[in-house]
Amino acid sequence: MNESLICIPTSFVHFVGDAEGELAFFVAHEMGHALDDACKTADGRAQAAGRGNPLTLLFGRPHLNEQRNCEKRADAIAFHLFTAAGYNPYDAAAAFGRLAMYLGDTSTGVFARLGNLAGDHPMTPDRIKHMRELLIAQAAAGENR
Repeated sequence: MNESLICIPTSFVHFVGDAEGELAFFVAHEMGHALDDACKTADGRAQAAGRGNPLTLLFGRPHLNEQRNCEKRADAIAFHLFTAAGYNPYDAAAAFGRLAMYLGDTSTGVFARLGNLAGDHPMTPDRIKHMRELLIAQAAAGENR
């Protein structure tokens, strides 16, 4: 609970190439998991999940809803750390885009959502929508400064 180790495979660093901001967001995302105490325990994950996603409940996999919400929480923590460090907020979106292209499924329909039930870090339409909301809020906060 009090210590975390973040390991980034060399192949992943090569995958990102010279896109420092994208790599920084991926590292910040993992830091988000390390900092999110609520998602470190089963009770905390269940509480963070709130009411379940009907698809995951229908297929008997409510823990996936917990994982999805913990991913969104890690993304939000990462976004705030990342932008506070002075990185371009759109590098976070670019990191999502690079991962989506690598994974090869950019579909947004029902079958794409069903297909994403098996992954633990899926690039779902809901996760992309959440990133868009973070970007919009960041832009609005910048205008109010």
